[in-house]
Amino acid sequence: ACAHDLDVVGPNGLLSRIATPITARGQRALADLLLGPRPTAAVVRERQAAVRELTGERALREDLAALSATLRGHKLDEARLARWASHA
Repeated sequence: ACAHDLDVVGPNGLLSRIATPITARGQRALADLLLGPRPTAAVVRERQAAVRELTGERALREDLAALSATLRGHKLDEARLARWASHA
């Protein structure tokens, strides 16, 4: 699919260049963010606050990146992952 003249979700699109979600849900969520309507200022501020919160969590980010690398190519149980994340 293209957003006007920009290839966003194709095999060589923007999505494949900027992120590598490991779940189908994550891929859909990122595609929706890129192709969806422009967020409100309040939503942008909420997202910026979430990024600021994670900025100081270097060890967590590194752990998640390492885990992501080990899971690449494996089928994930997204419901189980969501349950785990809600209790972490």
